[in-house]
Amino acid sequence: MSQKKNLPAASYYYVLWGVIVALYSVAKYFVIEHGMKSLNSASILFLVGGVLSFLQARKNDEPASGIDKVYMKVWIGIAIGLFLVNTIGYKLGVGYIIAITLSLYCIGSLITGWLSKFTPSILGGVICAICIALCFYVTYAQQFLILAIAVIAVHVYPGIVMSKSNK
Repeated sequence: MSQKKNLPAASYYYVLWGVIVALYSVAKYFVIEHGMKSLNSASILFLVGGVLSFLQARKNDEPASGIDKVYMKVWIGIAIGLFLVNTIGYKLGVGYIIAITLSLYCIGSLITGWLSKFTPSILGGVICAICIALCFYVTYAQQFLILAIAVIAVHVYPGIVMSKSNK
């Protein structure tokens, strides 16, 4: 099976959500590190992402391919885990939230990369695994910068490559 035939049409969602999470992570770093007042704009950012995703899904005319369905199911499962970790996971202690979040991203990236034989996703998963290890050696604020790097590796870069490959 050729690389192009095996790629999902998910590039829009990958780039969109990667950019949203990376922007949120960098902003959160500055809020924590510089004692800035948090406006909790994350809800708005994620709401905008949800609306944009919904609009894009309605715009897509083509039925989802088999690999698209696999990607969708894997990342919906990951999203449920991310929601739970980031809402009630604080009971474990905030120092673990980013590492657990990255673990979920790592698993999703590796599974979808291996299934589609898409090297950028596999590489993103490996970079994400390295970022998980780094989280245990930096401050909580710095973990958000590591999260931004990991999300760029897991979503933004593979999404851009996917987009170019699907044209």
